[in-house]
Amino acid sequence: MKLNDENEKMYTCREVAEILGVSLTWIYILIRRDKMSCVMIGSRRMRIPQSAIKDFVDENRTRKTTAQRVVDNLSTTLCAVVLRR
Repeated sequence: MKLNDENEKMYTCREVAEILGVSLTWIYILIRRDKMSCVMIGSRRMRIPQSAIKDFVDENRTRKTTAQRVVDNLSTTLCAVVLRR
């Protein structure tokens, strides 16, 4: 994350909650668990850099599990068998 970029857009926790479609409480939990970076302004205000939101989304993209890949392969194989008949 680049915190030295003075032109980087900063968001409030409420704005980030709206962007990600989650509750404000969940954003606070993510920050407390060090899953999302923030910048403290004074002792109470937090701002979340745009790069921190992007990093969070990139790290938490859904990846297919092995079971999902097996099901996809079986579906493809079954379709090929049915089409051959």
